[in-house]
Amino acid sequence: MADQNAVPEPVEKTVSPNAVLKLDLSFRGVAKYIAYQCTPGPSGDWVVAKTLEANGSSEDARLDTFEFNGPGDGERCNVWVVANMTSPNPQGDVELRAAILLRDTNSELVSQVVKGKLTMGGFLPLTSRIILTGRKA
Repeated sequence: MADQNAVPEPVEKTVSPNAVLKLDLSFRGVAKYIAYQCTPGPSGDWVVAKTLEANGSSEDARLDTFEFNGPGDGERCNVWVVANMTSPNPQGDVELRAAILLRDTNSELVSQVVKGKLTMGGFLPLTSRIILTGRKA
Protein backbone atom coordinates (compact mmCIF):
# COMPACT_ATOMS: atom_id res chain seq x y z
CA MET A 1 0.00 0.00 0.00
CA ALA A 2 1.29 3.49 -0.85
CA ASP A 3 2.44 5.80 1.94
CA GLN A 4 -0.52 8.08 2.68
CA ASN A 5 1.86 10.86 3.74
CA ALA A 6 3.68 10.78 0.39
CA VAL A 7 3.24 13.90 -1.74
CA PRO A 8 1.69 12.95 -5.08
CA GLU A 9 3.33 13.88 -8.35
CA PRO A 10 2.20 17.30 -9.56
CA VAL A 11 -0.18 17.71 -12.47
CA GLU A 12 0.92 20.13 -15.18
CA LYS A 13 -0.97 22.38 -17.57
CA THR A 14 -0.08 25.00 -20.16
CA VAL A 15 -2.16 28.18 -19.86
CA SER A 16 -2.43 31.48 -21.72
CA PRO A 17 0.21 33.90 -20.41
CA ASN A 18 -0.90 36.26 -17.61
CA ALA A 19 -4.40 34.75 -17.49
CA VAL A 20 -6.48 35.68 -14.46
CA LEU A 21 -7.18 32.36 -12.75
CA LYS A 22 -8.97 30.96 -9.72
CA LEU A 23 -7.99 28.18 -7.38
CA ASP A 24 -11.15 26.36 -6.33
CA LEU A 25 -10.89 23.92 -3.42
CA SER A 26 -13.35 21.31 -2.22
CA PHE A 27 -13.05 18.72 0.51
CA ARG A 28 -14.51 15.47 1.75
CA GLY A 29 -14.04 15.68 5.49
CA VAL A 30 -12.97 18.70 7.53
CA ALA A 31 -9.92 20.66 6.37
CA LYS A 32 -7.58 23.26 7.82
CA TYR A 33 -5.36 24.37 4.96
CA ILE A 34 -2.81 26.75 3.44
CA ALA A 35 -2.47 27.63 -0.24
CA TYR A 36 0.45 29.24 -2.05
CA GLN A 37 1.50 30.32 -5.52
CA CYS A 38 5.19 29.48 -5.92
CA THR A 39 7.71 30.43 -8.61
CA PRO A 40 11.15 28.99 -9.41
CA GLY A 41 13.86 30.50 -7.21
CA PRO A 42 17.47 31.23 -8.19
CA SER A 43 18.58 27.69 -7.35
CA GLY A 44 15.63 26.09 -9.17
CA ASP A 45 13.68 25.25 -6.00
CA TRP A 46 10.14 26.55 -5.65
CA VAL A 47 9.75 29.67 -3.50
CA VAL A 48 6.54 31.26 -2.24
CA ALA A 49 5.59 34.21 -4.44
CA LYS A 50 2.09 34.78 -3.06
CA THR A 51 0.07 33.41 -0.17
CA LEU A 52 -3.39 32.62 -1.50
CA GLU A 53 -4.71 31.53 1.93
CA ALA A 54 -2.77 31.35 5.19
CA ASN A 55 -5.45 30.01 7.52
CA GLY A 56 -8.16 28.28 5.49
CA SER A 57 -10.95 26.17 6.89
CA SER A 58 -13.62 24.12 5.19
CA GLU A 59 -15.89 24.86 8.16
CA ASP A 60 -16.26 28.63 7.85
CA ALA A 61 -18.83 30.43 5.71
CA ARG A 62 -16.24 31.66 3.18
CA LEU A 63 -15.84 30.14 -0.26
CA ASP A 64 -12.63 28.18 -0.73
CA THR A 65 -11.84 30.04 -3.96
CA PHE A 66 -8.85 32.33 -4.55
CA GLU A 67 -7.97 34.56 -7.52
CA PHE A 68 -4.43 34.93 -8.84
CA ASN A 69 -2.52 35.91 -11.98
CA GLY A 70 -1.13 33.00 -13.95
CA PRO A 71 2.46 32.85 -15.18
CA GLY A 72 3.76 35.06 -17.98
CA ASP A 73 4.87 33.72 -21.35
CA GLY A 74 7.56 31.05 -20.81
CA GLU A 75 7.21 31.26 -17.03
CA ARG A 76 6.00 28.63 -14.55
CA CYS A 77 4.21 28.61 -11.22
CA ASN A 78 3.31 25.91 -8.72
CA VAL A 79 -0.06 26.19 -6.99
CA TRP A 80 0.55 24.31 -3.76
CA VAL A 81 -2.09 23.35 -1.18
CA VAL A 82 -1.53 21.50 2.09
CA ALA A 83 -4.65 20.43 3.98
CA ASN A 84 -4.76 18.76 7.39
CA MET A 85 -7.83 16.57 7.03
CA THR A 86 -10.02 14.90 9.61
CA SER A 87 -13.46 13.32 9.71
CA PRO A 88 -16.16 12.61 12.30
CA ASN A 89 -15.54 8.95 11.44
CA PRO A 90 -12.18 7.92 13.04
CA GLN A 91 -11.48 5.61 10.08
CA GLY A 92 -13.10 7.81 7.44
CA ASP A 93 -12.06 8.61 3.91
CA VAL A 94 -10.88 12.18 3.28
CA GLU A 95 -10.29 14.04 0.03
CA LEU A 96 -8.82 17.30 -1.26
CA ARG A 97 -9.76 18.52 -4.74
CA ALA A 98 -7.89 21.50 -6.20
CA ALA A 99 -9.04 22.94 -9.53
CA ILE A 100 -7.68 25.81 -11.60
CA LEU A 101 -10.39 27.80 -13.40
CA LEU A 102 -10.43 30.74 -15.79
CA ARG A 103 -11.83 33.60 -13.73
CA ASP A 104 -14.07 35.10 -16.41
CA THR A 105 -15.76 31.89 -17.56
CA ASN A 106 -15.27 29.52 -14.61
CA SER A 107 -14.03 26.97 -17.15
CA GLU A 108 -11.91 24.31 -15.49
CA LEU A 109 -8.41 24.04 -16.93
CA VAL A 110 -6.94 21.33 -14.70
CA SER A 111 -7.60 19.64 -11.37
CA GLN A 112 -6.02 17.24 -8.94
CA VAL A 113 -7.78 14.97 -6.45
CA VAL A 114 -5.81 13.62 -3.48
CA LYS A 115 -7.42 10.97 -1.25
CA GLY A 116 -6.54 9.37 2.04
CA LYS A 117 -8.01 7.25 4.83
CA LEU A 118 -7.82 8.03 8.49
CA THR A 119 -6.63 4.98 10.41
CA MET A 120 -6.65 6.14 14.03
CA GLY A 121 -8.64 9.38 13.93
CA GLY A 122 -6.64 12.57 14.23
CA PHE A 123 -5.41 14.40 11.13
CA LEU A 124 -4.02 13.26 7.80
CA PRO A 125 -2.07 15.79 5.68
CA LEU A 126 -2.97 15.86 1.98
CA THR A 127 -0.97 17.87 -0.55
CA SER A 128 -1.87 19.08 -4.04
CA ARG A 129 0.61 20.55 -6.53
CA ILE A 130 -0.48 21.97 -9.87
CA ILE A 131 2.26 23.38 -12.10
CA LEU A 132 1.20 25.93 -14.70
CA THR A 133 3.29 27.08 -17.67
CA GLY A 134 2.41 30.26 -19.54
CA ARG A 135 2.63 29.84 -23.30
CA LYS A 136 1.04 31.68 -26.20
CA ALA A 137 -1.23 29.53 -28.36
